[in-house]
Amino acid sequence: MSTSVLSIVRTRRLSAALFLLILLISGSLAFAQNKNSNASDDQAKGLKNKTAQGDTKSKGEQDPGGQANPGQADKKVPLTIDRVFTVVPQKENVEVAAGIGDRIRVHIVGLAKAVETDNVDPHKFVLFLDGIELKGVTALPVDVTHGTLEFSLERSTDSRKAWDTLLGSPQGAFKKNTTVSVGFENGQAILPANLDLPVVMTLRMFDPVWFGFSTIGFLAVLVLFWWRAIKGNIIRDSNPPEPPQGTRKPYSLARVQMAVWFFLVIGSFVFIYLITGDYNTITEQALILIGIGTGTALGAAAIDTNKRTVADTELGTLVPQLDKLGAQIDQAKDSQSVLEARIKAGAPTADDVKALADLKTDLAEKNAQLEELNRKVEEARSGLKKPISEGFFNDLLTDVNGTSFHRFQMLIWTIVLGALFCIGVYQSLAMPNFSTTLLALMGISSGTYLGFKIPERQA
Repeated sequence: MSTSVLSIVRTRRLSAALFLLILLISGSLAFAQNKNSNASDDQAKGLKNKTAQGDTKSKGEQDPGGQANPGQADKKVPLTIDRVFTVVPQKENVEVAAGIGDRIRVHIVGLAKAVETDNVDPHKFVLFLDGIELKGVTALPVDVTHGTLEFSLERSTDSRKAWDTLLGSPQGAFKKNTTVSVGFENGQAILPANLDLPVVMTLRMFDPVWFGFSTIGFLAVLVLFWWRAIKGNIIRDSNPPEPPQGTRKPYSLARVQMAVWFFLVIGSFVFIYLITGDYNTITEQALILIGIGTGTALGAAAIDTNKRTVADTELGTLVPQLDKLGAQIDQAKDSQSVLEARIKAGAPTADDVKALADLKTDLAEKNAQLEELNRKVEEARSGLKKPISEGFFNDLLTDVNGTSFHRFQMLIWTIVLGALFCIGVYQSLAMPNFSTTLLALMGISSGTYLGFKIPERQA
């Protein structure tokens, strides 16, 4: 078996191993994610059952705040809210501009009497914004006699979902008007003192200065990266090692995919942090997507390196053969010239005529071999000089035979999942949890690309 065949076999084995490795990693991570999800569901179901049992036992009893349930006959002190304010600076209602990390105060009409006669615990009050309960954001009684409660706007594990709903899908403005009320946990918010005039404050979505600086900085990094990508080789193929003068290496689909997921994740991380202040937002799915992109790029680079090694090995074998055959042809031509001169000088012998005929036949065969060797050498050398860039999308989608479906498939899935990723981050302020099926599909698409890259020719 020739060195070229052995190299091709090794290349195919390497690609098969990389393909199986990507599938194994994707499957393992997806299985772990699914297992964790099932465990969380079971835990949530158990908690729900316990809560239901507790509700059943507590019928006819008072709730945590001390107010009786609807079945009780006693008439309770009505509670209403009439304003929201801050002390420093002194602002009231819609003039109050607050966000995560700030403190606000509310005035509850009837609170002092409810504490005295109904045993209401003011610590049990929970803040409601736009009718959404902020679990865990409980009251600090500042002045119960005058009905004043203070709330610290903190984003905890319990209140994360509510904050994501309030702050998600920002429409460009960094603040919005939000209704304010209080109530008991898992209950309803109390009504405003004037039903026609709800208590409203200004909810600050994000700091416009920091958001502006961060946006400008991120765009500057993107522009710098794209400029280096055009001028340099940061997202180009490692092959060919010696492109012709004035040409560039083609863009690499695998490296472009890796760059896309890197910038999507880092951009989402900064976006979520600027709005919520939470930096523990990178999910397992985001790591899987980055891992698939990185693994695909590493596999593609390994295959390209192996192809280059095959070309070097073939040249190392073919060039000496070419030199040897060339020397034999030169020698045969010299012998032919001597015989032809001898025959022209006098009466040729039968041996001379036969030797000349055999020499011409041998020379024709050697010339045919020389032509075939030259073709193989040129083909091997083209792997060191081609392919060259023919434009961004042409480089990503085509090989020597035109548009390749496995390249088209990988590019489309990257675009689709990337768009869904951005939409999920914008709407829910969290990196989306893709299903195990989608993650496996992405892994299969990348593995298929690597598998077809082995026999793929671009020169």
